Amino acid sequence: MLAALVKYKLEKDHLTIRDGARSVGVSHTTLARIINGSPVDIDTLVRVCNWLGIEPADALNSEAVGISGSKLAASIAILVEKEPALASMFREALEDVEKGNLSPQDVQEIIQYAAYRLRQGKPKTTA
Repeated sequence: MLAALVKYKLEKDHLTIRDGARSVGVSHTTLARIINGSPVDIDTLVRVCNWLGIEPADALNSEAVGISGSKLAASIAILVEKEPALASMFREALEDVEKGNLSPQDVQEIIQYAAYRLRQGKPKTTA
């Protein structure tokens, strides 16, 4: 998940690896290793998560339960950016995956439905 989120932020903000590394406070080679899926030390994890605006525990939990697929993590990041209120729902869904109450496939289906609803637009309310 961490690699996918770093890639997504670099693309979204139109940053090179060197620019992103400067923003994080790490070397460009460290950021490149993260993108390639290499493990990181705690200090680096905290710096990267702060830059991404996520909690280190969330990054660690999602990696531990196997939700590390780039597509899944990037999809969640895109949806949360479009609708920040979804962050808590996805956090709960990932906790349910960790507990064995949901499968990663279930989370993928939730992502697809949320994306569909966002494409449809929010319902208009009448006063």
